[in-house]
Amino acid sequence: MTEQALALLYARKSSSDERAKSGVDSESVDTQLTNGRARAERDGCEVVGEHKDDARSGGDFTRPGLMACKVEGIRRARSGYRVRIFCADRSRLGRHRTRTAQLIEELIEEGIELWSYHAGLIAGPNTSDEDWLVGAIHDYGSVRARRDASRRTREGLARRVKKGYHAGGDCYGYRRRAINFDGTQTYSHTILVIEPEEAEVVRGIFRAKAAGHGYGAIAKALNGDPTLSKVTREFFRGKMPPSPGHLVAQHSAKVRKSKPHVAGNPHTWCPTGIRSQLYNERYRGVLVWGKKENYDRGARTRLRRRATTNPEPVDVPELRIIDDELWQKVQRHLKTVHAHYTRHGNGRFWLGRTESGTESRYLLSSLLRCKQCRGSMVAITFKRN
Repeated sequence: MTEQALALLYARKSSSDERAKSGVDSESVDTQLTNGRARAERDGCEVVGEHKDDARSGGDFTRPGLMACKVEGIRRARSGYRVRIFCADRSRLGRHRTRTAQLIEELIEEGIELWSYHAGLIAGPNTSDEDWLVGAIHDYGSVRARRDASRRTREGLARRVKKGYHAGGDCYGYRRRAINFDGTQTYSHTILVIEPEEAEVVRGIFRAKAAGHGYGAIAKALNGDPTLSKVTREFFRGKMPPSPGHLVAQHSAKVRKSKPHVAGNPHTWCPTGIRSQLYNERYRGVLVWGKKENYDRGARTRLRRRATTNPEPVDVPELRIIDDELWQKVQRHLKTVHAHYTRHGNGRFWLGRTESGTESRYLLSSLLRCKQCRGSMVAITFKRN
């Protein structure tokens, strides 16, 4: 094994850390990398890599920067080099009672040392049992700090929503606008403003649904399906507007200064997206916030519906895109269709075709079934003599 140690730098900052007023949590990832480099050079180490995760939770152990740092460290350690990973402190690696210690143990088993540029050695191959105990206590404190930060963040967002401010990400039909305190450059809150062209598309979606068209038909019409050109002309002026996924990808790329990338095809409207818009009360000028919450599952933070919640709607008339008459008409139509979805236990229809308000082009649609497996049969091609 070579004498000179190779240094890898790692930095992390979560979104909640951005609201911290002092301490390590307030340091940007670039500042953390700068401090780590200075400590590594002072200790006579050669810096061979830098990795960072910006706006990523300490409860997420699938962070790309952390994974890249881990893989590079293990690769160099197995090649015979002494490897040190420098970070601000133990909480930058993760905020979890057991997974942080598990990650550290995986690294030191490969002969890698973990160093804080503030406090010195965090853990290494010769770490004593007493130091492991101190680290476990530190991890417990980090978990408490993360939960307290999450609670404060949620309470702060709830207060903003009650004032009619925005407390989420992008929403089709609107643009986010940051508002500063009067006469200053200090951020105060975010509001939504209506985007006229997208709002017209939203109105077309609601009108098409009120006319009896299904989610799939509306999505195909927006995607320019020639068999639904009449729907495209009637409700969307013959245009094929960019989908919400495409616009979100473009916005994220602009903020992160990178190339647009999302899973799947961001340029295609999909039925599930149409459905979510038809149930979105923001389009009628009502904010409903607090139905879901983040929780830890595995090594990632996920979203789930809250078990006990009764969110209070907040009227924001300036956000109204759909008038009450059209909104109520669409909701009545959705309830009527839903009421006809009486199914078997296997999920198939019990009483044939649902009441959608439109006529099918084919007589046996949703009725014709295979004699052997009872699966639905559809026409792929046909030939007339």
